[in-house]
Amino acid sequence: MLQFALRRLLLTIPILIGLSIIVFVFVRSLPGGPAIALLGERATEESLEQIEKTLGLDQPVHVQYFRYMNNVLHGDLGNSVVTRQPVADEIKRQFPATVELGLAAMLFAILVGVPLGFIAAKRYQGVLDQSSLVLSLIGVSFPVFFLALLLKYVFAVKLGWLPTIGRLTVTQDLAHPTNLYVLDAILTGNWPALSDALKHLVLPAIALGTIPLAIVARITRAATLDVISEDYVRTARAKGLERTVIDRRHILRNALLPVVTVIGLQTGLLLTGAVLTETIFAWPGVGRMILQAIQFRDYAILQGGILFFAFVIVFVNLLVDMSYGFLNPRIRVR
Repeated sequence: MLQFALRRLLLTIPILIGLSIIVFVFVRSLPGGPAIALLGERATEESLEQIEKTLGLDQPVHVQYFRYMNNVLHGDLGNSVVTRQPVADEIKRQFPATVELGLAAMLFAILVGVPLGFIAAKRYQGVLDQSSLVLSLIGVSFPVFFLALLLKYVFAVKLGWLPTIGRLTVTQDLAHPTNLYVLDAILTGNWPALSDALKHLVLPAIALGTIPLAIVARITRAATLDVISEDYVRTARAKGLERTVIDRRHILRNALLPVVTVIGLQTGLLLTGAVLTETIFAWPGVGRMILQAIQFRDYAILQGGILFFAFVIVFVNLLVDMSYGFLNPRIRVR
């Protein structure tokens, strides 16, 4: 298991190098640059040259790239053009917000999607099965930004049940030892802040988790239908085992392998920033950070953020692969 994990981690090196090259070439092929974004369209040639010289953008691209990679190897992702703060500090400050939102959205997708897909497969061709298929198709095809705006309009504007923006009401006083507001409120015993943080989390988590929910439900249904027809399930029924035991030990556990794969992939995507959801709900996470970096041509944020996101996705996939051996004893990772 340890050798497998080390091999997978070593494979991330060429992936990260390839991504860094692609990002360098792509962002520098776009019109404009951080100098124009900072100074505006009326900037003079002298001021633009001075900014580019200060940022090191007047050098050839390959020189900039090798200099950047040398800094990365020494743990330096560079400084933001806009805030002048280290990129690592910016990610450290905003990533917990995305983690909290992504985990909440994924928890919503799992708690609803897995039971829905399993029950739909158990009632194959029934009303519930057909309804789940229709709803999953709607969930996958429904634009996230439109659903987010619809949720805000119904539950915040019309009904007034939930807040529309931010992570916490400004009047709430909460210490942030981890910057995960829900966890911070629990650790400090601040129950009013916990309730307020959960209310702020509901709408963005539902909007972000709708597509993963639909995918998880469909994969769970398909995997369950495949397992139900296996010989060992029929043997368990012939032995007279209870239905709940068969469902839990023989059907659901074996059907979880492809479901776990999808959950891992979706979790990795959610943790790398939900730009639309975070923008609509003014959620201060890495999604908004990347959007602002694109607007200002903040090369350091884009490069460091994408490399960090790639590592997160690879790490999540590694955890998913390692979990196979625990879910199914027949699988042994060497």
